[in-house]
Amino acid sequence: MSRQQDETMTAARLDDVDWAEVDFIDFGSGVGGSLQSAEKRTGGRGVGIEMRAAKVEIARREGRNVVLGDIFDLPTDISVRYVTIDNVLEHLPSMDLVEAALHSATRIAREFVYVRHPSFEDEPYLNALGLKQFWTDWRDHPSHITMADFMRMAHKLGATSWSMHPVRAAADSSDSTILPIGAPTDQHDYDAGRHGDKPDVVFPRPVYYAWDVLIQVQAGISVNLDYIDDPEVSDRRPRIVVSGT
Repeated sequence: MSRQQDETMTAARLDDVDWAEVDFIDFGSGVGGSLQSAEKRTGGRGVGIEMRAAKVEIARREGRNVVLGDIFDLPTDISVRYVTIDNVLEHLPSMDLVEAALHSATRIAREFVYVRHPSFEDEPYLNALGLKQFWTDWRDHPSHITMADFMRMAHKLGATSWSMHPVRAAADSSDSTILPIGAPTDQHDYDAGRHGDKPDVVFPRPVYYAWDVLIQVQAGISVNLDYIDDPEVSDRRPRIVVSGT
């Protein structure tokens, strides 16, 4: 290992972070894309936590402040303004671990926890029509968390308040996120050549792509999601606006 590589990995240790200089933690940062996005949208200084060393090395080569660590084994004295969890919870192998991750986040966050999560609300409805959303049978998405699950967990964790915001509506089965139910697993947007024909259905209600979940920890403040683009047609992440602090 070169001196430069050694310095990179030394700087990537969880114990080396000066938490007094950190506004938020991004759980499961991977190569740091979600961390960078959150920093741009909120203006805060963040640290990404990632347990795969190869991802941490890539992130740090790109100048992103991601460190090697386990979200289930963070020091008890860490305290930051908020925690972001962007397309991470569905990868956890059980609902118990999902709840444990949210417990860790609400313990650390003084103000709020923001979650972006793919929608699993309409699986039974779509399956009955011979359809599916492409991410709902990915092998690395074992936890199909619904909004009812989030509400139950937020209440159990003692959140001051919580809200769920739907993102990007599909009006009918022509939407690119909708596949025939017989399409192979681990697919992405619909391609007739790969996935075959699918039923032509107009949905009686919106079928959403994702949800933004906001769990408020601190009483006496106002936390709001500010969507620059219409969330009914765009999956662009919102700015998070806090007032009353």
